[in-house]
Amino acid sequence: LKVDEGCDGVVPLSRFYKLTRDISSYSVHVFPVYLRGMLMMDNAKSEPDYGFLLSELKNCGAILKNAELLEETRFGPWVMEGDLYKIPKLGQHSQITMESFVNFYRRLGFISESVDAAHDQVMDNHAAYSQVQEGDFNIPSFQQQDLTSFEGILQAIDNTGTLWILPDEFHKEDKLVQEILQKKTFEPLPANHAIKFGEIYAWKKGSNDYHRVLITKDKEHGLFQAVLIDHFGREVVVSNRELCRIHPELKAINILCVPVQLYGVRLLGESNGREAGDVLIRSSVRVIKKMESPRYPVQAEVFLTDRNGNIKENLALKLTSQKFRYYEVYTTYEEWKEVTFPPELAWLNARYKNAGLTKPLPSLIHLQEGSWLPFSIGSFLDNSKMNILPYFVESNIDFESQLRNKIVKKLEANEENLKQMDKAFKKMKDDLESLGRNLPERDDWDVGDQVLVHCEEEDEWARARINGVNADTAVVSYIDYKYEEEVKLSKLRMIGWSQYWQPVHCFCVRYEAVTGDHTDFFEKLEEPVIEPRLCKVIGIDPTNGEATIQLFEFIIDDKDKQTLVQL
Repeated sequence: LKVDEGCDGVVPLSRFYKLTRDISSYSVHVFPVYLRGMLMMDNAKSEPDYGFLLSELKNCGAILKNAELLEETRFGPWVMEGDLYKIPKLGQHSQITMESFVNFYRRLGFISESVDAAHDQVMDNHAAYSQVQEGDFNIPSFQQQDLTSFEGILQAIDNTGTLWILPDEFHKEDKLVQEILQKKTFEPLPANHAIKFGEIYAWKKGSNDYHRVLITKDKEHGLFQAVLIDHFGREVVVSNRELCRIHPELKAINILCVPVQLYGVRLLGESNGREAGDVLIRSSVRVIKKMESPRYPVQAEVFLTDRNGNIKENLALKLTSQKFRYYEVYTTYEEWKEVTFPPELAWLNARYKNAGLTKPLPSLIHLQEGSWLPFSIGSFLDNSKMNILPYFVESNIDFESQLRNKIVKKLEANEENLKQMDKAFKKMKDDLESLGRNLPERDDWDVGDQVLVHCEEEDEWARARINGVNADTAVVSYIDYKYEEEVKLSKLRMIGWSQYWQPVHCFCVRYEAVTGDHTDFFEKLEEPVIEPRLCKVIGIDPTNGEATIQLFEFIIDDKDKQTLVQL
């Protein structure tokens, strides 16, 4: 936290320098203020986009009224709650007009309508903030967090459905931790020792059985809730009499298992994730991050691999199959938000309570080598790539082929998931259609604005982002179709964040290289076809999860029979 600027960030240790006492004792001149009546946390209508808010508020003035000090902290009278009013950006108005920040955020749909609920949440947040000040949580700093993929061993699946995966590069450290825990002797804590939240201790479970635990909650009467950090996030209740001082070399080793959630699926009904863990324990896996986020668990696709690291099977497809049926797909942003960060894993994200989305969720489709699915083409890209939109059709298609039964069976494997996702996409399009017809026109647009665009050719309203603004037109890129177009400003409407964050239905694939002139190939793909067009996945890129496909379409042969041919 930059205490003189009031903003935070991630900084490498190499850029830290120790301050002299005279400089470190200087007063801080920025004040954290909770807005009275405002709620932007778990119960908010949506998660705020801080980049957008910063652009809206940059160079704005503010007036604070009716401020109340929440409590004295060790830093002095610091955290306040009050009514804050926004003054327009410099140069925009000749007269100063004020708008309540609460009204400003409410217009954007970020805050609670209930002032009492907001105040209660503010106090809870402040208590949590003070707790972290006294002993900040030891947040895991996984070395591979900036990579798009890594290989490892699936150690367990906890009761939230989160996978705990030990990266191959951490095997040495894991072995070291276990050896030290067995060889060292641990000194019990003094009777008057104050247990600190977020601190790591050695927990004496048995006569000679020690484990590293991280304290997350005081349950009173000398009992504390803790996390077994080397045992896959499992929560336990420990007594202060069972806690021991931990050696510095053990304390310095961060949590080694990476918490990963299977993007696009959730535990089915009352299923317990540990049931699936019993089946998959010690499996070799490859993790491919699906989206960037500073929060944990990592949102990813996970593939089972063989001994050589070659991808065998998509774990989400395996766990949603009729044979296992531990998980089910989800289809909307609301469902994603509901299942992504379970309260049981809140200790992982003590520093990232407000980390929100800045772009729509990626496609929810799961693929693996050998998958078949119907699709339409969204757009063509360079380097033999295209964006496709899968959709639901009945799998029992009638056509002539010796491989028909095999192909139909492959189509059936994805049928139910595609049916749910297609239904969700159509509902979203209906909602956007209603919004587009009822929202008023605007003429003040900026690059980066998220909008609805009326597509005359398709006669529908579609999500887009503005890439450029001219006198009476704008260049937009369609979120769900992945192509760019210049449209009139009169065709644009402002979109709400909850609609903007819904999963994208389109995703990028590489199609098997063709010989000759690509122009002829593109023209062939744009010709009318007998629906549906099909594709077969023939490979998955192990670094980014991108699929390579073969394209097929139906034709009527000389005998007036429907036949499937590869393009």
